[in-house]
Amino acid sequence: IVKENLRDIIGTLIKKVIGIKPKKFTQLNPTLQKTDERKADFVYKVYPYENVDNPIILHIEFQSTNDKSMILRMLRYFNHLYDIFRLEIKQYVFYIGKDKLRMQNRLELPNISYAYELIDFRSLNFKDFLYSDEVGEIIFAILCNFSDNEAKEVVKKILKRLRKFVNEETILLKYIKQLEIISLLRDLQPLVLEEEKEMSIMIDITKDLRYNEGIDIGREEGIGIGREEGINIGREEGIGIGR
Repeated sequence: IVKENLRDIIGTLIKKVIGIKPKKFTQLNPTLQKTDERKADFVYKVYPYENVDNPIILHIEFQSTNDKSMILRMLRYFNHLYDIFRLEIKQYVFYIGKDKLRMQNRLELPNISYAYELIDFRSLNFKDFLYSDEVGEIIFAILCNFSDNEAKEVVKKILKRLRKFVNEETILLKYIKQLEIISLLRDLQPLVLEEEKEMSIMIDITKDLRYNEGIDIGREEGIGIGREEGINIGREEGIGIGR
């Protein structure tokens, strides 16, 4: 669910968090295969406005747990990416976990110095995501820094924004379910469920075409079964009378 929506917020992260103003950016194949195979989350070729003739490779990973080997994983990604593209590599890990961030992002050895950018989502302002026109970004406001706002108020605002931008009931249900799951990363699912009820955000499934098709099929099958059972009962009673 997280991965499904991350594509919607990449543009915001590149511009507002990473600080690159792209003229354009294109997604590259995240599978980096050499003697071993690495599956990166997101890899982009970015053409910055200020230096459009010198594109860079932007590698972004999302991590929900503190991985002790993250620094080595990122170093291996760097090696693969540079070997393939021979361009400047910028690497970012966005931490979305619930525990305190404890990962290492710098490696200093006698013959090598390596580092990647490590960003805790809780350091990002929720308003940068909440007031987006992209629904996928709105959901990720739940993972950000609420500042002086109470969690209850932020959850209310997220649900109101979702209702504003999504009119189709089944699609709204999809995004609300995603919000419920993602909110587990902040132990906020009970609050999300409570606010859904308070705001009467209920999905009328009877409006769904598939639901109504199912009812029609059920009616037809029920009528058919009723007729068949009536015929069988009539046969049995007829036989009894004949005897």
